[in-house]
Order: sequence, then C-alpha cells, then structure tokens
Amino acid sequence: MQRENRREKMETYYRGEHKNIETLKMVKTPQSYRRLILKDIPLYPKADKAEFHVDKVCHVTTPTGLTGIMDLSGFTAGQRGSFSWWALHITEGEIEAAENRFLEKEQLSFDPKMGEEKRHNPFLREFTTSPVFQQGSRYGNFKFTFPLEDLMQMYTEQICEGEKPVLRVYETVVYKQEIMYVVVLHSPEVTEFDDCPLLADEDDEAICIYKDGKIVWRAEAICGTHTKKLIINRESGTVETEELGHGYEHFMWDNVTLAFHLPVDSTLVVEEGVLKDRLHACEGIAPFLHDELLTLEEAKEVVNAIKNAI
Repeated sequence: MQRENRREKMETYYRGEHKNIETLKMVKTPQSYRRLILKDIPLYPKADKAEFHVDKVCHVTTPTGLTGIMDLSGFTAGQRGSFSWWALHITEGEIEAAENRFLEKEQLSFDPKMGEEKRHNPFLREFTTSPVFQQGSRYGNFKFTFPLEDLMQMYTEQICEGEKPVLRVYETVVYKQEIMYVVVLHSPEVTEFDDCPLLADEDDEAICIYKDGKIVWRAEAICGTHTKKLIINRESGTVETEELGHGYEHFMWDNVTLAFHLPVDSTLVVEEGVLKDRLHACEGIAPFLHDELLTLEEAKEVVNAIKNAI
C-alpha cells in the first residue's frame, strides 16, 4: 500500500509484516524503488547476514524539538502518529562483534592454534556505510542516547502501569533507497495493534527479535554506497575486500526503528539531569530531512549551554 508521508512524499508500506529483500523483489513496488531492490549487494552470500545485538537506542531531533523535550522534561508523540521514534545506536564494538558472528557462520573464525597469519583484518566496517552506522543524522543535530532497558523500564512504569510493554511487528516501509522495519511498543491495555504479530524472542528467520534486553537485527543491507566487495577464499580460509573497479555504487540499505506508542497528551518523563547526560550534538548528514540544520559547532554550543544551565 502507499501513503503520503509528512514530507509530502509517497512511500510504500506493509502493515503487520517485516518483508525481507527477497520477498520485496517478488511484490509489485514503484519503479523508482524497484531498480535498487533488485540489485544484488556484493557483500556476502545471500543466505548469510550480519547480526547486530543492540542494547542502546537514540532519538534525534531539531532545535525546536530539543526545546520541547527540555521544557517538558521528556518525550512526546512526534508528527508520524502517536509515537516517539527511536533508532538503534550501533557502536564500533557491536560492528566488530557482528563481524565475528559472520566469520563463525562462515566457519572462518580465528583459531589461535593456526598462528597470527590466520587472523583476519577487520572488514565489516568498510561496508557499514549506510546512515544507520554514522555518528551524524539526517533528522537533526541533537541526539539522546539511552540503554534500551532503561527506556523500557521508564515506559513500563509511566505508560504501562507496571506491566511489561507489548512488542509487535508493525510495518515495513520502503523508500527510494531505504527499507525501514518498524517495531511498535505499546501498553497491554492498547488494542489498536492487535492485528500485528507479536515480535518474537526466538526466530531464526526474523529480520529482528527482542531478546535479553537487546534488539537482535539480522541486517541484509548495510551499505548505502561503497566501492568494495567481499571476497571469501575457502581454500586459504581468509576474507579480503576488493575494489569494485568502476567507482562507487548505490544500494538499498535497511534499518530497524522502535515506535513507542504514547497516549494523547502524554509525556515519557525523564529526570532533567539524565536528559542532559544523554544529550549530545551530532552532525547533519545528507540528505538532511529538516529545515533546521546547524553546523556541528553550533549544535555543540547549544548542548553545552543546556548542560551548564543551573
């Protein structure tokens, strides 16, 4: 199905499903999306995925949004429905851990008995070029980063009256170059998402699951643009990267977003000191999706003023 988003652009969405790339190739999608969806990503065999176990999430906002958050001491529903939107916050350590999982799946993990010559040079960072892995953001210059468990606990106490939140497979949203998998979190008393499947905590085929306080994301498309491809040499048991040979290419990239459902006129309240501690400036990256773009230095000045205010 299609709808117009807040930027007055058409987007394709599938409610109650997380459609992987192979499934999207088989369904009818707008021609502007289809070229990149059909394009094979030269990172690794299709059957294998880079699996990220993420325990932190971030909310990015503009100067106007920042003022509202600080004035209310918390987060309210954004413009896209009754939700507070949060992205996965992926660190260098999690990229390294995902690389090790990939090597284990390929049975290429380092064996200390084989000597240093068998140790692989880091390679996954060369492919994590999509906006998901950048320190900057397309959505604003101000980033609040929280441990997922802390945010879930606040949501449990304030919105769910002490009951555990319900996590569901909400949507797949397809843009020209991006596939967004949305997980909705809501109070057990809310029924408007009952048509959406529960998010699993064990499912080898799922795009993402929630397990032990972490979102486990089995990424299929981590490169927005890059110049290299991955070469796996089974005979030598090594992994290398190789230049594509014709400059950079564009690819689809995917990501997981958490949508915390908030009742009308409600605020997920956070102690002022915690808000300040979790706030950092970030650079705006292209394509920037708001009018309120600051330089990184300007954003840092704003953050410093907030942190130093009495």
